[in-house]
Amino acid sequence: MSTLIASISGIRGIVGETITPEVVSKFAMAFGTYIKGGKRVVIGGDTRITGDMVKSAAISGLLATGCEVIDIGIAPTPTVQFLVRKLNLEGGIVISASHNPIQWNALKFYKKGGTLLNKKDNVKLMEILKSEKFAIVKWNKYKKLTHQPELTELHIREVLKSIQNINKIKEAKFKIALDSCNASGSYITPRLLEDLNCKVNGLYTKPDGYFPHNPEPNKKNLKDIVNFMSSKKYDAGFVQDSDADRLAVLDNNGNFLSEEYTVALAVHFILSIYDKSAELKKRYNKSIVINLSTSRTVEDIAKGFNAKVYRTPVGEINVAEKLIKTRSVIGGEGNGGVIYPEVNFGRDSLAGIGIILDLLAYSKEKLSDILGRFPKYSMMKTKFNIEGLSPDKIFKLLEKDFGDGKINKEDGMRFDFDDYWFHIRKSNTEPIVRLIIEAKSKNLLDRMMRRLERYFK
Repeated sequence: MSTLIASISGIRGIVGETITPEVVSKFAMAFGTYIKGGKRVVIGGDTRITGDMVKSAAISGLLATGCEVIDIGIAPTPTVQFLVRKLNLEGGIVISASHNPIQWNALKFYKKGGTLLNKKDNVKLMEILKSEKFAIVKWNKYKKLTHQPELTELHIREVLKSIQNINKIKEAKFKIALDSCNASGSYITPRLLEDLNCKVNGLYTKPDGYFPHNPEPNKKNLKDIVNFMSSKKYDAGFVQDSDADRLAVLDNNGNFLSEEYTVALAVHFILSIYDKSAELKKRYNKSIVINLSTSRTVEDIAKGFNAKVYRTPVGEINVAEKLIKTRSVIGGEGNGGVIYPEVNFGRDSLAGIGIILDLLAYSKEKLSDILGRFPKYSMMKTKFNIEGLSPDKIFKLLEKDFGDGKINKEDGMRFDFDDYWFHIRKSNTEPIVRLIIEAKSKNLLDRMMRRLERYFK
């Protein structure tokens, strides 16, 4: 039997094991009890075949606690999140297990203002869940369930509104390859690209609920689109995960770029136009926010524009809250998650697509040429089983042995040196530690990996 995973991003598990109608409805009742005000909630999700069951159970829990529910159907996570803020709703729920395989499903909770629940919010939600003191309303206090899939159009309009060079994009008539994993991006993303006068060739844009590959947008899962792009000339390829909050990019030669480059491209463009944009300067500071695991490439780009860089613990909400607090112009995470406050306070692949097309139209360069000027690093993301080992003891040894570097302890431990860095974190749900290491050369990366592996034997 699998374990139900509850984290700062919501709950997730395997349907029929830990994700059941009872579990889902209880979490929804807890969320309906937690939110205040008019209790207007928007709900949407990806195309998983279990989505109808999970959504129905969630809607039941929300209605039982006096919520007015707006069901927008198949929709990306960022669309639901955007509508919470745009329509001034009290909350939102997304039914999607994001990059997890098809047997998984999940609930993501968004509060007023359009951000995920933070750690403090989650504690309150879990307290309500454990007590089961749900704010169940009487029969005559029930509110309506409405179906409004047309509201997704508001998200498209907001992305279009945020684009600086929309006429130049339309004139360029970019040719784009698109892989939406037959999931929630399959409806909305072609519409956005067509509104921008792009010629779209969809590889997996049939929203049938059957994923043609693992939905995590990384190199090992994207062989099909690489082959797809090799036969024709494209300006770019875009790949979304199942809930379309993360974006991976392929260049004009069909080369897959590390998902780390998505945020790097977005930061590069927004900072390149910042000083020329009175509106951006008026609303935002010349600073960016990334998490502790994001590539140093992004930091180097920001410093090239004399922009301040803030780093946060891993987690979308941590980046979003820092963006809001510092009034930074853009941010994100190295997993392909662009967070652009002009559109959303969360990872948004549609906003990312808009920015990258904006960059191509503005620069009049090929994507491969732009990337050719970026700082180059070698990166590895891995994990170690620590069953039977003491992670605290390992961390103390690392601190002793790498003490001559700059150490950050906000989220696990990050060690920074001139020519490499690594970030190591304990999992809250599994007996593993996650490690990300980046170095100026592949040779140095390999040497450091061999050195670090010894701590886990």
